[in-house]
Amino acid sequence: MVSDDVHKSIDEQKSDETLSDCRDMAHQCKGDYAISRGLLYHKEKVEGQSVCQLCVPVGRRDAVLKLAHESAYGGHLGERNASQRIRLFFIGRV
Repeated sequence: MVSDDVHKSIDEQKSDETLSDCRDMAHQCKGDYAISRGLLYHKEKVEGQSVCQLCVPVGRRDAVLKLAHESAYGGHLGERNASQRIRLFFIGRV
C-alpha cells in the first residue's frame, strides 16, 4: 500500500515542468531515468558509488538544501561536500 506522502510526491513530480524531459526519458528507457513505484529516479555514479537519485520537484528543492546544510551531517564541511551528499540521494537543479 502506498502512503499519502508517496502519492503527493508522485503528483508533485508529475506536475513539475522542470522534470518533464526526465519523465519522457524514463518512459523511453533513456538517459538513465527510471520510474519505480510511481516515483521518478535517475541512476548515476557518485564518488564511485552507484546510486538511484530521487528527482526532486522544484517546490521541494529548498527544503533539500536546508536539510543538507542544517542536519547533523551538514556541519561546516564546505559547499562541495554538501553538494556531493545531496547528489547521493537527489537530482534536480538544487
